[in-house]
Amino acid sequence: IEALGLVKDNPGIDLILLDMQMPEMNGIEATKEIRKIRKDIPIIAQTAFIFEDDKDIILEAGCDACLIKPIRKDHLLTVMSSFFKSI
Repeated sequence: IEALGLVKDNPGIDLILLDMQMPEMNGIEATKEIRKIRKDIPIIAQTAFIFEDDKDIILEAGCDACLIKPIRKDHLLTVMSSFFKSI
């Protein structure tokens, strides 16, 4: 919920790295709420628990990519670079 306020109040945010398991709101709900505020910002989901159907649900909710924990730095940078000209 705090993250939604940050997205709303900070138009300079260029990318969101979002955990799917959060205490107050799950990542799917958070993604849908973020998309109501900002349709243009890339959202990269991160999760430790995923089945193939879960990945589809995460992407359909509005995430642009989904990474499985533990996340390797080189893989994260590769995914992030797909959204930016330079990192």
